[in-house]
Amino acid sequence: MASPEPEPTRIRFDAFELDATSGELRDSGILRKLQPQPFRVLLLLIEHAGQVVTREEIQRCLWRDSTFVDFEHGINFSINQIRGALGDNAEHPRYVETLPRRGYRFIGTVGQNPVPKQSGTSVRDRDERVPTQKRGWNSDSETVSAKRWLFGLALVVFAAAIAGAAYLRFHRVSAVGGIKQRRLSANPSSMPVDRAVISPDGKYLAYSDQSGIHLQLIGANETRTLEFPPGFSPKQASLSPTAWFPSGTRLLFNTVLAGQRSMWVSSILGGAPIKLRDDGAGQSVSPDGFLIAFTANSTMVGDREIWLMAPDGEDAHKLVTVDEHSGIGRVVWSPDGQRIAYQRFHWGADKFQVSVESCDLKGTQPGVLLSDPALIDFWWGPEGRLIYSRSEPKPNEKDSNLWEVRIDPRTAKRSGEPSRITNWADFSFQDLTGTSDGRRLSALKRSVESDVYVGNLERNGEGLKSFRRLTLDEHDDWPFGWTPDSKAVIFSSNRNGPIGIFKQSLDQDIAETFSIGVGNALGPTLSPDGSWILYAATPKPEGSSLSVRLMRVPLSGGVPQEILETRGYINHDCGRFPGTLCVFGERTESEIVLWAFDPVQGKGRELTRISVSPSEAYDLAVSPDGSRIAMTKNFDPEGRIRILSSTGEPERDVVVKGWGGFCSANWQADGRGFFVSRLSAGLVSLLHVSMDGRAQVLWEQKASRGSYGISSPNGRYLAFVGSTAESNVWLIENF
Repeated sequence: MASPEPEPTRIRFDAFELDATSGELRDSGILRKLQPQPFRVLLLLIEHAGQVVTREEIQRCLWRDSTFVDFEHGINFSINQIRGALGDNAEHPRYVETLPRRGYRFIGTVGQNPVPKQSGTSVRDRDERVPTQKRGWNSDSETVSAKRWLFGLALVVFAAAIAGAAYLRFHRVSAVGGIKQRRLSANPSSMPVDRAVISPDGKYLAYSDQSGIHLQLIGANETRTLEFPPGFSPKQASLSPTAWFPSGTRLLFNTVLAGQRSMWVSSILGGAPIKLRDDGAGQSVSPDGFLIAFTANSTMVGDREIWLMAPDGEDAHKLVTVDEHSGIGRVVWSPDGQRIAYQRFHWGADKFQVSVESCDLKGTQPGVLLSDPALIDFWWGPEGRLIYSRSEPKPNEKDSNLWEVRIDPRTAKRSGEPSRITNWADFSFQDLTGTSDGRRLSALKRSVESDVYVGNLERNGEGLKSFRRLTLDEHDDWPFGWTPDSKAVIFSSNRNGPIGIFKQSLDQDIAETFSIGVGNALGPTLSPDGSWILYAATPKPEGSSLSVRLMRVPLSGGVPQEILETRGYINHDCGRFPGTLCVFGERTESEIVLWAFDPVQGKGRELTRISVSPSEAYDLAVSPDGSRIAMTKNFDPEGRIRILSSTGEPERDVVVKGWGGFCSANWQADGRGFFVSRLSAGLVSLLHVSMDGRAQVLWEQKASRGSYGISSPNGRYLAFVGSTAESNVWLIENF
């Protein structure tokens, strides 16, 4: 078999591009180092794709008959170099197949229309152009440009998270439906898996926990940890994989360090990760590997913007902006790479809405693919299959199952009605990820539970000992206050379905229930005189902001009564007798207004206004004597507690050096300090903070949920939130 002379063309297969003239191999536009001899062998194999190329033919291609070299070693070296550059494997080949005693065969799919090299333009210039030139999103040549650049594998969406459940039940149900499942990770409850994403070919699984990002070769007992970005450690930052590039050799992942979000790329072939961009969250990589979708402009309800950028982080273009009452969840690509689809959360005029919406790469031709308030997550696979998970009706709303609907990627139109795929109990599917052929799906089998713990305070609140779990049910419980005698904790729980109010004595295992009627009761706290429980009824959207009813119900039991109605509610709190102050907050786009209120008389005077940005979330707490209000900005890197006066005194700040990222701050019983919670890099810390900013760690836990502490009126006890999580990755097939 003679070796033909390379023509001045470029050849594409999957996300790779081989330039026969310049001798360059690129992966999603990124240059891959390949020496001249291995390059010539790769070109020879591609020119005879699907055919066996013998070792003798490779020898004649590389060396003249009169050349004296170690042919066997040279050929083996070239093949190994090719496989390394392509991320290929001899045992499970995707591109170069070994035929024992015969030779080698290229088994990848090669583009049939090589693109002529344009005169006057270098290869580097062409491959690193602004994405608008590649995709034509600002040009009338979009169709021609898209056909020219879109080849290769279908979409990989990032992974994760089924909730809860026992293996035996999973196995039994899946066997009936013909669905195959296999557990891929085996993390203990002390080290739950945070995120996971399967590679396009189904060969690798990348998953993260509190120790970093790990790479598993599926089907083999081989797992290794990827290199950390420079200056990062798992104790300081959280890292999570988000998407693979189509070649399956590079991984897009996100980091959060001291509140700063960044996007990175790591190669499984080795080397330090490369930072792409700050101030955003990577979402997904286009099927041809030439564009990355990411979200930015974080607010209380999620990111508001979708951007596209080149694989090196350059040439970013904003594609979508949602309104101030909406947030963006997952963003994925259509299988043909011509559109994106994204999950949108929106507080509408009369209800909370969750939808999957789509647009083209100019941000035009919008369409709603699916609208369902019970929708949790989705994945857009080949053949127009939109696989999504939706929660079950009450009282099983913590469970979810898989559904399917067919979408035409060209028109973004739905054909037919959704159909159920699974009917399993005790599961919650989230962060779904599939392979490019649509045959494998990875998900986290996840169960997270919040519980009320109680401990004994010592040394004026600077020590915590003998803590124990108070609530022993298998639902979510959140403490919000104490009875005036410090003998029982007031808490919220979803143990009966909706979020209700409960009271449990320290010497009892069973809680008492308060009747509040229909709906959820949020943030229950005691009135200053201890006679009422004050709570916020289930929010409902009205007009341009959330409308909330503040309610009261007697501590001794009785009929709930409305105190007032407010929009833009953040939270409420009260001091203790002899103080009389109760405060609630309202927010707009640019400020928070604090109002006094009376549990019986209703809304009172305006106390103050605070300028804020839309992305900032705040919490408030009233001092026990009612003279001060503590305001904390969630995840503030400076560790600042803002102290406002209700009596006209100057405000002041308490700054806790080295302890940024606060979630909340609540006063200790004597008003001389705070119990502050912090969540950073998967570690929850509960601190005692003095008025001069000194911090003392009381309790820590590795968890994905935050915590907070509520002091008893007598100052002897602390009720706080602890959580337990079970989370591992499972592989689902035949779905």
